[in-house]
Amino acid sequence: MRYQGQSFEIDIPWISNPSKLAADFHKTHARQYGYSDSTRPVELVALRLRAIGIVQKPRSTSTPSNRTYKPKPSELAPITIDGKIAKVPQFNRKDLRPMAVINGPALVREYSSTTLVLPHCRVATDRHLNLIIDVWE
Repeated sequence: MRYQGQSFEIDIPWISNPSKLAADFHKTHARQYGYSDSTRPVELVALRLRAIGIVQKPRSTSTPSNRTYKPKPSELAPITIDGKIAKVPQFNRKDLRPMAVINGPALVREYSSTTLVLPHCRVATDRHLNLIIDVWE
């Protein structure tokens, strides 16, 4: 909650009596800032809910495989490394299967991010499709 027109909020617990919410805000504001103004309108900016429940356990997406493979890149992408432009293989993460191994330099792209695999590094996908990067010489 906040005073109307303010740009900062105060978290006020909403336990059981919504009619006391504004009074609780004024008390908390006075305690934190040394003053309050009960004639000034207040705004409820955000409402957060904490809940506890029982849900079904998700099924594991683990795919058993002990055999590594080298995936084919979807294309070559120009990048700059150490001030030099190089065309490096680019892989779509959604196309990778478990146990893929890619030597850097390379790019692994997905909808929300791009992972740069530097030279002398290797990225591998584990059985759960996590990307694991390590250095090799």
